[in-house]
Amino acid sequence: MKRIVSYNWILLPVFFTGVLFFYTQLFVEKETLPKEYVFILFSLLLGILLFFKNSQSVQWDRLTVVIFIFTGYILAATIVTGGRSLEILKLVGFLLLFLYFKGSDIKGKYLKTIIVSLCLLQAVYGLLQYFQIIHISSTFPIIGSFDNPAGFAACLAVAFPLAFSLLRESKYYKCLAIVSMIVIGVAVVLSESRAGMVSLGVVSVAFLFFIRLCGKKTLKVISISLFLLIGAAIFLLLLSMKKESASGRVLIWQTTWEMMQDAPVLGHGNGAFTAKYMDYQADYFAQNPESKYAMLADNVLHPFNEYLLLVAEYGFVGLGLLFIVLFFLFKSDGLNSPYLLCLISLGVFSLFSYPLKYPFVWVIVAYCLAKISKSQKPVFVFSFPNKKWFRIIIMLMCFIVGGYFLSKDISFEYQWNKAAKASLFGKTKEVLPEYEHLHHIWNGNYLFLYNYGAELNHVQEYEKSNAILYQCLKYFNDYDVQMLLADNYSNLKQWDKAEAHYLKAADMCPVRFVPLSKLMNLYDAIGQNDKTERMALKIIDKPVKIESSTIRSIKFEAREKINNQNISH
Repeated sequence: MKRIVSYNWILLPVFFTGVLFFYTQLFVEKETLPKEYVFILFSLLLGILLFFKNSQSVQWDRLTVVIFIFTGYILAATIVTGGRSLEILKLVGFLLLFLYFKGSDIKGKYLKTIIVSLCLLQAVYGLLQYFQIIHISSTFPIIGSFDNPAGFAACLAVAFPLAFSLLRESKYYKCLAIVSMIVIGVAVVLSESRAGMVSLGVVSVAFLFFIRLCGKKTLKVISISLFLLIGAAIFLLLLSMKKESASGRVLIWQTTWEMMQDAPVLGHGNGAFTAKYMDYQADYFAQNPESKYAMLADNVLHPFNEYLLLVAEYGFVGLGLLFIVLFFLFKSDGLNSPYLLCLISLGVFSLFSYPLKYPFVWVIVAYCLAKISKSQKPVFVFSFPNKKWFRIIIMLMCFIVGGYFLSKDISFEYQWNKAAKASLFGKTKEVLPEYEHLHHIWNGNYLFLYNYGAELNHVQEYEKSNAILYQCLKYFNDYDVQMLLADNYSNLKQWDKAEAHYLKAADMCPVRFVPLSKLMNLYDAIGQNDKTERMALKIIDKPVKIESSTIRSIKFEAREKINNQNISH
């Protein structure tokens, strides 16, 4: 038992550091994917430690039961709809992590100190980027060790309330808590993450005016009411801060609602949003060409609302199960704890962004749910068989099954990164056999299919490129995919199909000029003068969102087409 505790002291700091800071150039996606690998690997390791404890039992309270039902539903739906093995491993890892924290004997003060300290370092890292002491190749002032400010702010905001509990400790811990809250608050504000600012505001108000001042009898009603009222007020404030961005999100939410109505019960399936959403957006603009949202629409990979994504992919059944979890969560005795505030922070952030993309958030959720669950009265106790063969089976399942799929995914992403970098240095033809090999062992990452299709287009293998891109459409569809398909068909002189895909791309992102320019030249090439002229006039009259040399060139070309049409007449 002492040996297991010593392993925990080593593994946990490394684990938390990895899911918050680790990134590497070894993969095409260098920020989030490495953190996901750390999350899965350490979840498996900690799951094994759980089964090697002397006390091999789990107390199943009602909250634990509904958490397993909800996660089990998402897991089953992901498997049935052919979800990527990495997504399945993440869900299994989350459950193992929840059980580990639930059964762990490590003092909460130790874990909270590690988490708060690491968040403080992350905030300092972001501030050094903001003041350009650390230079980054990004248009955002602060991204920390993430791909954009959303990940940076999400991780800091969700863990922020853990600092509240350190205020009750000795002087050293109080200083750490106060410094951390100030630095994290400043970093989130400077990151310009509205969701982050809203989340920090909600939990801070809840802590200062209710958690600290209210008695337990009135706490439940007041906390829930406060959450709803502040959430509604902040939502209105959010819309007024950046009206253009907020209006764009209203379009996304409205279109997602249309998508939800077509599969309301069980949803469209895991990953369906990236595969189907842009078709719904294209249909909307095809039917409403004069929409006020036309200048705001662009490629969309997430509805900027985790609840809408849940319903779109897993239906109202998934949302209903989540509400059951929330019901037992708010009914628990942990309402005056920082653990609940962490989950409230996540709940608020999820209204406006995509915090569940980031593994560190999953770790905090598993930890907070386990701590709240630990204080609940058990419904029954499940004891693991105290047999050596049982421990061996568990170890084999975790390491052989989980490790096999994890190593396969890591190997695939590493090989793809090597091939992609070689292609960037002009060796596209040389690496195509490697792309073909990777296609045969594809790991479910739809971005590989798009990249492979683009490489084939680059070397003028248009038919093969289309074959790959049509496979890609099952998992991922956006403006860029449609433009590649159209370009392939245009080069194959299959004009009708090229036209259809250019029109689809134009409807997906009405603000773009390139699809219209391509259509104008296509009509000109096949001698459809009337359509050429109409498209040229449309380009000339089209308002410009952001001026660029490309748009000026397209408009100039359109005027030339009009002049040539007039001369020919």
